[in-house]
Amino acid sequence: MAVQTLQPERTTDLAKRPHVVHVVTASMTARLMRGQLRHLREAGFDVTIVSAPGPELEDVAKQEGVTSFAIPMEREIAPLKDLKSLWLLWRLMCHLRPTIVNVGTAKAGLLAGIAARLAGVPCRTYTLHGLRLETTAGLKRFILTRTERLACRCANQVICVSNSVRDRAIELGLAHKTQTLVLGSGSFNGVEDARFAPTAERLRQAAELRRQLGIEPKAPVIGFIGRFTRDKGIVERV
Repeated sequence: MAVQTLQPERTTDLAKRPHVVHVVTASMTARLMRGQLRHLREAGFDVTIVSAPGPELEDVAKQEGVTSFAIPMEREIAPLKDLKSLWLLWRLMCHLRPTIVNVGTAKAGLLAGIAARLAGVPCRTYTLHGLRLETTAGLKRFILTRTERLACRCANQVICVSNSVRDRAIELGLAHKTQTLVLGSGSFNGVEDARFAPTAERLRQAAELRRQLGIEPKAPVIGFIGRFTRDKGIVERV
């Protein structure tokens, strides 16, 4: 288990500070938590970010000034490797003894959620980014439905990134409506809206890009950001 430790800004009374641990499956997902980790640290939390090994994990930890732990986790179903990951996550939880654990993405949501519950973490949150099971069928869908349900049951609260995700999770019986929550109109880490303000320069750039792509000035445009794979819904968009 690779470990990178950064010295916190405040070392006095460290044991008295609430400790929050964020766990995601892939290291690239850690990049989506930039800003949130620093905000929690500056608010007085001791913050740790955990994911599978990768350069993004180390970069985010350095930028945000928090501690990171790298634990191997597979995105796909891999029973033997998953058991090993569960064991390592449980050991880490027992070692850190955090006040809060926030898990996100399907595999980390399941394994870290179970580990946190077994370790007796008092506050356990599962951030439900989406439902991967929606693009599967047969045995795989059966397995993913059961594992998502277990992940939700290991959490005290399930934060859904949108109202549609919340409604679908409740409809499928993954989580109870009293257990679920949507922040604002829906978000994972918030958006700096100033970056998307329609300034004169940005409108000019948009008009030029439409011209280059042969899109009519008033034609509606639907954007997609994600991996070009079936489980991201790319088929439905084309």
